[in-house]
Amino acid sequence: MESTLKKDTVAEAFLDVELLIHSTVNAFQEMYGGNTDDLFGEATLHFLKAYTSYNPKYSFSTWVRFKVWKGLLESKINECRRIASIRRRYDQFKDRFKYRSKEAHMEPVDPSTNPIQNILEAISSDAKTVVRLVLTTPMNIKTKKSLWNYLNGIGWSANRIAASFTEITNALYS
Repeated sequence: MESTLKKDTVAEAFLDVELLIHSTVNAFQEMYGGNTDDLFGEATLHFLKAYTSYNPKYSFSTWVRFKVWKGLLESKINECRRIASIRRRYDQFKDRFKYRSKEAHMEPVDPSTNPIQNILEAISSDAKTVVRLVLTTPMNIKTKKSLWNYLNGIGWSANRIAASFTEITNALYS
C-alpha cells in the first residue's frame, strides 16, 4: 500500500512539473541540438533523480529544472568527449591506413590470367551488370540486400535478380 502511495506521489509531482520539463528540454534542444523525444525520455530519468534528491532550501520546480538541465548537459558533455576520443584515435592511426585511388593501383592485366575477366566473359549481361555494381560500388551498395534493393529499385524483377546472383555464384565456384 505504501509503495502505491509513493508511486502516486511521484506521478502527481511529475504532472505538476511536466510542462516545465518540456520547456527545459526544448530550450536545451535549441541550444545544443538532439532529438526532442530522446531528450525528454532522459529528462524524465533526471526528474526522478531530482525528486529523490530534493533539497527543500529551493522551490521544487527550480530544483527539478536545475537537475534536468544539469543531467542533460552532463550527457552532452560525455557524448562530446566520446566523439573527441574517437577522433583522436582516428588521427593517431589514420596514417597507417592510407588508401590510394583505384587508378593508382590499376595496371594492365593479361586477360588470360585475370580470373575476373574470365568470369565476366562466361556470364550473361545481367550478371555482368551485377558484378560491375559490386566492384565499383556506386552509392551505398555494400551488402547483398542493398544490392538487391538497388536492382529492384531500377526495375529488375525478383526472378531476374535471383537468376543473376545464382549465375555469378555458379561462375565463381565452377
